[in-house]
Amino acid sequence: MAQKTCPKHPGQETMVPCLGCGRDFCRMCDPPRGAGQYCPRCYAESLERLSPGKKSIGARLKAAVPARGGKEAKPPAARPAPGGPSKVSGLKARGGDLRKRAVRGIRGAGSWFASLPKKSWLYARDHFPVRLAPRGKTGGMPPLKENWYKLVAIILGGSLLWILLVMITRYRRPYYYYIVAALVASLVVWALGTRFDVQTAIMTTVFALAALAIGELVVQMLFSANVIKKLDVGETSVTSSKFYRDYYYYLLTRKLLPSAAIAFLIGIWPLPKRLAWKGFAAAEAED
Repeated sequence: MAQKTCPKHPGQETMVPCLGCGRDFCRMCDPPRGAGQYCPRCYAESLERLSPGKKSIGARLKAAVPARGGKEAKPPAARPAPGGPSKVSGLKARGGDLRKRAVRGIRGAGSWFASLPKKSWLYARDHFPVRLAPRGKTGGMPPLKENWYKLVAIILGGSLLWILLVMITRYRRPYYYYIVAALVASLVVWALGTRFDVQTAIMTTVFALAALAIGELVVQMLFSANVIKKLDVGETSVTSSKFYRDYYYYLLTRKLLPSAAIAFLIGIWPLPKRLAWKGFAAAEAED
C-alpha cells in the first residue's frame, strides 16, 4: 500500500497519485499543475511535447524537479577531456620547467665564467690610473723659486728612501740608484708643472744626483759610527788605494752615470706621448 503521508507533513494525507506517471507526490510540497492532477515533472514533459526544440519553462521545470525514482537528479561529474591535462601530467610539466631553468642557469653561469677574463681585462683597462697624454711644449726657465720647498722635500725624500734600502739589505745595489733617480726625476717634473724641455732635464739630473750623493754620504757616516755594522765595503786584503780607486770607478760608471741618464731622459722626454695620472675612474671616450 502506497504511503499517503508526507514526511514534511506528518498526520496529514497530502500524498496524491500523478495521472501521468502514477507516482505519489505531496500536493503541499509540489502543487498539481495543468488541467489534470499531474506532478511537476510530467507537467514539464507535456509542455515539451507542445513546444519541441525550445528550452521553454517546461524544460527548466523538468531540470529542477526530482526524477521519478524519488531522488534528485544530479548533474554528471565533469570528466576531463581526452588528452587533457591531469595531475600527473601537471607534475611532469613542472618538473620539465625546473629542468629547463636549471639548464639555463648552468649555461648562464658557464658563459659568465668564460667571459670573466675578458671582462676583467676591460675593467682593468678602463680603470687603469695612468694614461698616455700629449707631451706638450713649454719654454722659459722652470719655476724654481715658486716651488723650492717641494724640490727640497723631494731631494730629502729620495735620500731617505736610498738610505732605508741600504740599511735593510746591507748592499748598495746599482738598481737602487736607478729607482731613486727615476722617482726623484718624476717628482721634480711634477713639481715644476709637468713640463719637458732641456732646462727641466738639467734640473731633474741635478736633483737626482744630489739625492743620491746625500744618501751615500749619510750611509758612510752611519757605517763609520758603527750604526750600520755590515756593508759591502769590498775585500779587506787589497790596499786602501786600490780599494777606493775601484770603488769610485764602480760608483761613477755603474751607478751615478746611468742614474743621471735616466733622470735626464725623464726631464726631456723625447717621445710624443707621456705618462699622465688619470685616477681610478672609468676611462673617458676619446674623440
